[in-house]
Amino acid sequence: MSRRATAWGLSPPVWIYNEGRVNSKPDFGQHVKIVMKRLLIWLIIFLIPSTSFAHGGRTNKDGCHHNRKTGEYHCHGKKRSPSLPESPSLTYDRKQFGNWIDADGDCQDTRQEVLIEESVIPVTFKTTRQCEVGSGMWIDHYTGSVFTNPSLLDVDHVVPLKEAFDSGAKDWRREKMRQYFNDLTNTDHLIAVYRGTNRSKGARDPAHWLPPNQAYHREYVTIWLEIKKAWGLSLDPEEAKVIQRILQE
Repeated sequence: MSRRATAWGLSPPVWIYNEGRVNSKPDFGQHVKIVMKRLLIWLIIFLIPSTSFAHGGRTNKDGCHHNRKTGEYHCHGKKRSPSLPESPSLTYDRKQFGNWIDADGDCQDTRQEVLIEESVIPVTFKTTRQCEVGSGMWIDHYTGSVFTNPSLLDVDHVVPLKEAFDSGAKDWRREKMRQYFNDLTNTDHLIAVYRGTNRSKGARDPAHWLPPNQAYHREYVTIWLEIKKAWGLSLDPEEAKVIQRILQE
């Protein structure tokens, strides 16, 4: 028998032992069955992709797909930087919402537009191109403090991205997510606030976080409701209860 046959797991003919004596001829029928069984096993291993045993779902050009059972978007093979899927995802990823854009092409992105709009005095710019704000004066509604250095400010989504995602944005396509991220049509959708306070807020709703400035609570939850209504986002029972209580105070 050749080395190739041996390498594929094919052994010489099996000699059948009977009552202590060795048959003078091999049982070739038995041998054929063993060979065919081993060939079938090798065909299964090599011809059926291993991923089909793990979970269903065809992969895209990046080797990525949604797990049909869990909804998780992930990749197989060497590529680990997939293009974002155009269809909705069940797993939150901030990158799905994109980043600040320069919608009107004046070199000032959404963050800069908000800083310019909300400064109570005319802003100055870092360069003559006037792309990036260098100074101004901003009243932080979350704390009631006044700031003149824009590097101390975040431009906050009043309804945070993850909260929006969990409240219905997970069903949006990527373009609508980007619109939400950069919405300037509602002047309260994005506001300049002290970065420390904003980061303590995180993705929490009014049931779990309210601005330190208590005088702003009623306005804050009113804005929250307006944004959720405008974008078709839901309220959970605890969130709705706290908002109702604040509005009735």
